[in-house]
Amino acid sequence: MENVAHEAEKGKSHPIGMGIFLSAVSLSMCLLAFVQYRAHEQQQELRASASAQAEQAAERIRKLEERAAGVEQGTARLNDVTSAALQDTQSKLAVSSRQIRVQQQDSAKQLSSLAEEQNTRFAAINGELTSVKGVIDQAQEVASTQSGLIALNHDQLLDLRRRSEKDFLEFNLRKSKQATRVGDLSLQLTRTDVKHQKYNMTVVADDRRIEKKDKTALEPVQFYMPGDRRLLEVVVWDVKKDQVTGYVSIPKGLMASNR
Repeated sequence: MENVAHEAEKGKSHPIGMGIFLSAVSLSMCLLAFVQYRAHEQQQELRASASAQAEQAAERIRKLEERAAGVEQGTARLNDVTSAALQDTQSKLAVSSRQIRVQQQDSAKQLSSLAEEQNTRFAAINGELTSVKGVIDQAQEVASTQSGLIALNHDQLLDLRRRSEKDFLEFNLRKSKQATRVGDLSLQLTRTDVKHQKYNMTVVADDRRIEKKDKTALEPVQFYMPGDRRLLEVVVWDVKKDQVTGYVSIPKGLMASNR
């Protein structure tokens, strides 16, 4: 108080200095008020900016959440579609696998059946070949043991006639419904097989018919005349289409010769 009074007294004594002092104080207060106002405005601006940024951030977060939800939904749908497609593919593969197994089993059965059929055919062919070989061997054995030599052509037949105690009647038969007379016999050619040199023939002697089937060329066909135990032979040395050539071997004195 003393200082204020002293200053007042000094002011009274110095009026100019007091005016200056008061002006300075007033100016300072105005500046302080301006500074406070600007600080308040800046605070308001900062708050408004912060609020706007917060709203923008919130909007971005909302959009991101929506996008995330959409992605999750799309992923779920994709998983559902993928799972369904995978199941369908697995089902189709299972069906295809069963069909392939069935086809493989059918193919294996067919191959097995075909192999069995081929084996059966081969066995039949081998049996037929063995049978044919047996017939040929038997014919050769019979020819060698019972008939002696046989003629393979006309010239050999002439030679055999000179050296043998038999009569030989040569013939050239054609396939016909009527029999051809050869001495006291009648011969009828009914079938020829040129490839295998085979033939079928019917021999008629004293009204007795003797069927000779599947005979081979150079195979002596032997038989006995009714009431006589002497052996006769028919030998064919050439088999052509619907025609055979050969001879009949007859014990001397048994039949009349047609030479």
